[in-house]
Amino acid sequence: MTDHLVMSVTRACAHKDITKERVTCVTKAGCRLPVREDDIQRAVFDHLRWRGVPGVFAFHPPNGGKRNRIEAAIFRGLGARAGVPDIIAVHGGRCYAIEIKTEIGRLTKVQNEAIAALERAGAVTAVCRGLIAALHTLETWGLLLNRSAADNANSQRG
Repeated sequence: MTDHLVMSVTRACAHKDITKERVTCVTKAGCRLPVREDDIQRAVFDHLRWRGVPGVFAFHPPNGGKRNRIEAAIFRGLGARAGVPDIIAVHGGRCYAIEIKTEIGRLTKVQNEAIAALERAGAVTAVCRGLIAALHTLETWGLLLNRSAADNANSQRG
């Protein structure tokens, strides 16, 4: 894994330990910082850019965050749905969805409902706790090239 991918997971802290499912970073002062869901998600998209299979289209639906009543009504009217997973990918006519969670993160009722609805519609879904689980899932689904194949493909591009 390249350093910039590791750095995005660990928020550019001094120590990078990604060999275990539990990913934390240690600052120079010795404080342990938990990795946030958005850190994991950012690293997953780094991997998709670096070693995604040709033709995979992946994105994050920007549904999260707090909104005032007017904005929320506008977004609902435009079709925004609560609980949509963090990563949506389409490849070969199939839809894949991953909800990213930290080790201690829990699915909300709305997230469970959205995942169940996606599955009923034919999507392949997963809840992944941490970067390693998310990457393993994407590799299992055939959406990521292995690292040596990605290195070869990237060196041929330029």
